[in-house]
Amino acid sequence: DPINWDPTEQVLTRYVYGGEIGYQHTGNIMTVPSNISIGIQTRIEQTQVGYRTTTGKQEFTDQQPLTLLDGVYSPYLSMTSQPFPLFRVLGDLRMDIVSYDAQGVCDTTCSQEPNGENDEIIPSFRGNVTLGPWFRTEGFINIGSGLYSHEEREHTGSTAAERLPRSTIYEVGVRSHPWETLN
Repeated sequence: DPINWDPTEQVLTRYVYGGEIGYQHTGNIMTVPSNISIGIQTRIEQTQVGYRTTTGKQEFTDQQPLTLLDGVYSPYLSMTSQPFPLFRVLGDLRMDIVSYDAQGVCDTTCSQEPNGENDEIIPSFRGNVTLGPWFRTEGFINIGSGLYSHEEREHTGSTAAERLPRSTIYEVGVRSHPWETLN
């Protein structure tokens, strides 16, 4: 509370578990060297949020800490192709399935008690064109959209819609590796 000075600090304990399983095939598609990948990525995050006094003790204040559970499951399909010696193309399609549990988050502080769980499905794509390399330098164009960060969602129980932020990214640049030992 920046106005009335609250002598507590936030305590955040976070455990993140993740993994990926998939299949990758390298070969030619219509005589063009290509690489195709299909699989699923997972990320599960368990967070405990609470407050303690600023005396540095680990005890929580009167409010019990909250345990939040978030999961992101993302099936994907990716293809990389090099139709010409100095021209590479990459395309990704993925479906982020975001699930979060906010049960018992606010007893008296929210205008409405959340129902505990919510799921969202966010399709996303990414495309990349790379030209080069010439003199150990290449140019690239990236375009993508999809899930930005599940940590940026609106607070549960707020009057705003509980939506995860989406993003669209455009990127143009040059990558250079002037020395072999420096990447």
